[in-house]
Amino acid sequence: MKRKSAMRLVFLMLLLPLAGCTTVHDRWTAAKGVDTIRSYEDFLQKYPESQYSDQAMSRLETLLLEKDWREANSTDSIEAFEAFLRKHPVSQYTDETQSRIQQLREQFSRWQSVVQENSLEAYNNFVQRYSNSPYARKASKTIEEWEHDIAGREVVEALEIKRVEVEVTGSGIRDVSMKIRRLVDHPVKVTIPIGSYFVCSGSSQNMIGRQEKTITLNDSAWQTISIPSACANSSRPIPGSSDRFTVQASPRQAELKQLMLVLDEASVPFDVEQAAIWIVTDNAVYADLGVLVSRPVFQAFGGTRVINEDEAAKAMKLCDEAGIEINKKAIWLERLTILKGIEDETLREAFRDWLRKKERANGSVSDKETPETGQVIPPVDVVIHLSDGQTKNLSLPAGHRVVFRLPAGRHHLTLSTDSTDQIRLKLAASVFGIDRNNPLKLVVEFGDSGQLQEVRIIQGHIDVIEKVDGPADELAFSNRTDAKTPEFVVAVSPAQGLDK
Repeated sequence: MKRKSAMRLVFLMLLLPLAGCTTVHDRWTAAKGVDTIRSYEDFLQKYPESQYSDQAMSRLETLLLEKDWREANSTDSIEAFEAFLRKHPVSQYTDETQSRIQQLREQFSRWQSVVQENSLEAYNNFVQRYSNSPYARKASKTIEEWEHDIAGREVVEALEIKRVEVEVTGSGIRDVSMKIRRLVDHPVKVTIPIGSYFVCSGSSQNMIGRQEKTITLNDSAWQTISIPSACANSSRPIPGSSDRFTVQASPRQAELKQLMLVLDEASVPFDVEQAAIWIVTDNAVYADLGVLVSRPVFQAFGGTRVINEDEAAKAMKLCDEAGIEINKKAIWLERLTILKGIEDETLREAFRDWLRKKERANGSVSDKETPETGQVIPPVDVVIHLSDGQTKNLSLPAGHRVVFRLPAGRHHLTLSTDSTDQIRLKLAASVFGIDRNNPLKLVVEFGDSGQLQEVRIIQGHIDVIEKVDGPADELAFSNRTDAKTPEFVVAVSPAQGLDK
C-alpha cells in the first residue's frame, strides 16, 4: 500500500513541468490571437523569461511604432513628427517623416506670408497650392468667414461674433441713431432688418426698426445711420439723444417682421403704424394708444390724442393681414367700442364687415342675441375703481371676458348697459396655489340694496355674482387675502341659457 502511494507521488511530480509549459503556450497563443499592445504587455508581465518573450517584445515594438505613426499623421504638424523621430530615430518611416517635416516647414513659412498679406486672393491661392496642408483648413475657414462677411450678416449676429461694434442713441419717436464700425480688417456688410429691437438702458421706450437698412463697412472708421423706428412701450417716455440702446432680436421678432412688411407695403401714416406695433409689442388696449399726442413745441403737457378709433381700426386690420391672431389680442375685446367711434363712414362699414367675417371664422359674433327675442345686447361698460385710486375702463361685449389683477383692499365696479335684458357678471380666480380648504374670499356689496354677499372662490371656479338689469348698477368688492395678488377674470354673458 505504501509502495503504491509513493509511485503516485513521483508520477505527479513528473507531470508538473509539462503542465507549466502547456499554460505558457496557451497564454502565448491567446496573446497572438488578440494581437494588441495590451495583450503582449500582459503576457510579458506574467512570463518575462519564457521562450516566447523575444517574439512578444518584437511584436509589441512594431505595434507601438504603428500607433505612434498613425498619431503623428493624424496631427500632421512639425511638432508631432519631430516627437515621432525622437521616440523612433530609426524605422521604416524615418525618411518619410523627415520629408514631411521639410514640407510642413515650407508650408508654414508660406502660411505666415499669407497671414501677413491678409487678402482673400492670398488665402485662395494657398488653398489651391497646398490643399493637403493642415494650414489649408485654416485658410478655408478664413475664406468662408470673409465671404459671409462680404455677402452680409444681420447686425445681431455681427455683434455676437465681434465683427462690428455699435452705439445706438435716441432720436425721438420715429428714429434711432446708430454709429457702427467694423472690428476686423476686411469689408463687412451689415443689415439692420425690419423688426430689430433696440433696448433702452434707461427708463425710456424701447424701439423697433420700421425699415431695413444695409451698410458696407470698408474701413474701421465710425459711420452713422438713422434707422426709422417706432416705440415699443407705450407707457414710457419718448427717447432722447442721451438715451443709449443695445441691439437685440425681439421676443416677437416673427410677428414684427410680418407686420412691418405689411405696413411698408401699405404705406400707412405713422400713427396707424405705431398703433399696430403697440398692439403687438404691448398687447395695447385702446386707452394705451392714447398716450401718443400732438402738441405745440412750446407746450410741455397735454395735447391732442393722435390715435383715435379710425387709426385703431386700421391698425387692427393690418395686424390681421400680417397673419397675427388679432382676436387673441386685448384690443379685440374693445372692437365694438372702436366701431362705434369711427368717424369715417366708409371705414366704419368696412370695419364692421371685417369684424363679422372674423367672428364667423372664430365661431362667435360681436353682438350677442337673446335666444327668445333675437334682440341684440350691446356691450357692458365696466369701470373698475381700485383702492389705490386707479381707474380701469372696459367695454365688455356679452360672451367675452377680460383679465385683471385685484390688489388687496376695497374696490368698486360700475356697470352700465343700454340693454333692457338681463346679463350676468362673473368673477373667476385664476391664481395658482389655491386649494379647496383655503379659498379666496371675495365680499360683494350690491349698490341698490346694500346687501353683502361673501363668495368663496376656488381656483378655476366661476361664480355668478349679479344680474345687471337696466341701465346701471354698482358693486363693491374686497379682496381679503394677504397671501397673493390674485388674477381675476371678469366675464359678461346673457342671462338666458347660462349654466350656473
